[in-house]
This record gives sequence, structure tokens and C-alpha cells, in this order.
Amino acid sequence: MAQSMEDFMSGKGLNMKAGTKSDQDAFIRRQEAVFSQAAEHFSSDEFISEALRKRLERLVDSGLGERGLKSGFRILDVGAGCGALTDVFLAKNPSADITAVDLSENMLKVLSSRYPSVKIVREDILKFSSPVDFDSVWFNACFGNLFDPAQVLRHISAQMTYGAKLHISHPMGRAFQKGLHRKYPDVVPHLLPANEEEAVKLVKGTGLVVEQMVDEKQLYLLSFRLA
Repeated sequence: MAQSMEDFMSGKGLNMKAGTKSDQDAFIRRQEAVFSQAAEHFSSDEFISEALRKRLERLVDSGLGERGLKSGFRILDVGAGCGALTDVFLAKNPSADITAVDLSENMLKVLSSRYPSVKIVREDILKFSSPVDFDSVWFNACFGNLFDPAQVLRHISAQMTYGAKLHISHPMGRAFQKGLHRKYPDVVPHLLPANEEEAVKLVKGTGLVVEQMVDEKQLYLLSFRLA
């Protein structure tokens, strides 16, 4: 029986026990193993509830804006999983040029089968390099799982077009993500920025500036613009 996102990410459907975080390579291998195990749950038809779908749509509507509806608009979906956001992106802009990056081969197989037009890259985001720059970058429900979030932002900001936007989001909210961090610190080692001061510190030296921050009980969106 398929589980809801709430049940699954609370730990009821996944063994998230992990050893001590010793080095980046070991951390990446552990993330890959954990979320490859999760692919069946994330890909089930019942996994994304109607309420969750509406929150995902709200995130995308707020993040893309009118500019994101242009033909060929280039989107980078980091930690894309089975395509929860991909489906919303394509519903809003069928002509979007989407690149999905994830560590889990199992999840990317699902995404590729559902959305064949999307470019699939199985790689650590710090090793990812694109021949073209992106208009919009998303870290949805994955930012706290990065080994070094600030380093990732420095790396990715160099692959964005001028005026492009970068979004850190979570459709279950910051408090929910904080609970995961407390329960599974080896898998979710970082918290989401709690205020603008923390956000500014996180992107120091990247050229990114804070554009908006929405921090509600069941929705989190932190948006930056490359200035």
C-alpha cells in the first residue's frame, strides 16, 4: 500500500539509519543508497496528495512567474527524484528546457520514463557542469541533504544567466524539515535558513541576492536572484 509523503518522510517507510559522516564521498554514497531505496515509495501514484500537489503548484507559480512561461526557459532541478516538480514545471510550461540532476538511478529511471523530454543527469551536483547556463534553479526538499550547501551554491551560481533565480523550497515547511534533521542528522545534516540574515550569509560571494522568503507551517520558499 502506498504511503503519503508525510508518513514516508517521517520514517515509517524508510530505514534512514546511517553511520558517522566521515567524508564527502561516503556521504554521497549514503545519500544515493537511502534514496534509491525510496524510489518505489516516491513514484507511487498515491504518494503526492491533492493538498501537496497544490503546494507544489504554488511554489512553482511563485518561483517561475511570467518569465518562466517563455519557450525554451531553462530549468535545473537539483535532487529531482521521481519528478514531483518536473510534472508541475511541464504543466505550467510544456516548452521548458529541463535538466534533472539526482544521485539515485532508480528515481531517475522513473522520471525519464514519465518525462522523456527532460535531460537526465545522475551525478553529484558539485561535479555537474552544463554547457549552457540556466534561467531557474530549484532545490526542492533536498537542500538540507547537501554535504556543503554554501559550496554547492557557489558552484551552481556560476552556471546561471544574469537575472536568473535560484529557489530553495520545501512543500512540507521548515518545521517539518527541522524534524527530519533532528531525527536523521546523517541524512539531513543541515537546516533551512530561518531568516534573511542566514540566507545572505549562505550566498556570500556568489552574486545571489535574496528576493523573497515564504516561511509558513507547510510551505517554505527562499528565492535568490543573480545580480
